[in-house]
Amino acid sequence: MPPYRMNPKRQRNVFIFGIDSLSRLAALRLLPLTYNYLVDNMSAIVLCSHHKVGDNTFPNLLTILTGKRETHPADKHDKKQEYFDDWPLIWKRYSDEGYETFYAEDFPQFNTFNYLANGFRQPPTNHYLRPFWLAIEGSMLFKSSSLLCYGAKPRYQLQLDYIKYFLQKKRDHPYFAFSFLVEISHEYQEYVGAADRDFVEVLKLLKEQVLSGETLLIVASDHGHRFDPIRRTPQGHMEERLPFVAIATASPEQKAVLSINSNMLTSHYDLYEVLRSMLPGKSKSEQTRFGINVLQSIVPKNRTCSQAGVPDVYCTCVNVPNGQSDFDVIKTEALAQKAIEFINEMIRDDATGRSVCKILTLTKLRSIFNAGQEKVLILETTPGNAVFELRIGHWNTPFHETMFSRINRYGKPCVPSQILRKYCYCGH
Repeated sequence: MPPYRMNPKRQRNVFIFGIDSLSRLAALRLLPLTYNYLVDNMSAIVLCSHHKVGDNTFPNLLTILTGKRETHPADKHDKKQEYFDDWPLIWKRYSDEGYETFYAEDFPQFNTFNYLANGFRQPPTNHYLRPFWLAIEGSMLFKSSSLLCYGAKPRYQLQLDYIKYFLQKKRDHPYFAFSFLVEISHEYQEYVGAADRDFVEVLKLLKEQVLSGETLLIVASDHGHRFDPIRRTPQGHMEERLPFVAIATASPEQKAVLSINSNMLTSHYDLYEVLRSMLPGKSKSEQTRFGINVLQSIVPKNRTCSQAGVPDVYCTCVNVPNGQSDFDVIKTEALAQKAIEFINEMIRDDATGRSVCKILTLTKLRSIFNAGQEKVLILETTPGNAVFELRIGHWNTPFHETMFSRINRYGKPCVPSQILRKYCYCGH
């Protein structure tokens, strides 16, 4: 890793403050102090129609940090052998320019680069908190502490304390920092509200850096909540696709452009373009196919999800029919039964799946509603009380795995297939 370099024309710092599974509306409900401090005290602009580009954390953060889409098949069985040292993560380019780099993520069992993978052979950044978090989880105090606590202290506060230390450090070179807090919001949506005042304390340390033009701040989530009970409602269906993103900059020109873009359709590809634009000597030829630098360019009013790199299944730009739709009960129940049989066929077609996974039975059709031109069915199965969302355009549309989402929690997988793990109830 190159040493830091003193730069006579110092570049701006970049700080990404990430929070897992937080929609914009959830931020308004659960983090009112944080939201208001960003907007009122730091003049941050919130992107109100910002879309996720993938199902879970990995594909969304991958796009933010590389500008690329996850290209290997979702069912790649050897992902446990994957290392990420050679992947073109944006912090490597900042490091090459002499920036001090920082990557911190709590909840190591679900770490973005270690869950069902091997992570990094070497520390990817100058400051890398995974060894710290592994040591914490291995300690007796951790094992004897209450949920989300380390002794008498909230666990998320340990990472916030390190951020404060990092921000107060005197340096003659710029930094690139990415903090991602997972545990406080991953399991239950409401828990994140407990951190509201503590998040504000971190923002207070960043305020002077941002307002002086020294630092660009991005507060962002990967997606809305995928497993909370709200996810089983039409409201949760929408929020899961619309993560919270706010950007704070001191530049009046950038604020003016951001203000216009705040109500345009944006995606994580645009965040990558923002990060790329902060690099010295960036090349226009490197611009991603889907991304627009929302600090410098006006997003077209007629931009489509496809143009922003948002797959149709995550697009919220739909015309919702007026009035209550009538659904044929017999036809709907038959469709639900066929959907579960499709899942069971996927299990039977996988060598490991058919040996370790139970066959599922439909126990309840929880709800059905329209989302634009699609019908959305919420299905519950046994054993395991799994809850699935099925999105389908027409009654006779052939099923495909991408139509299904698991929208409640599931345990440790017993199959290597990344697809099957959300369907498999381990029992054989």
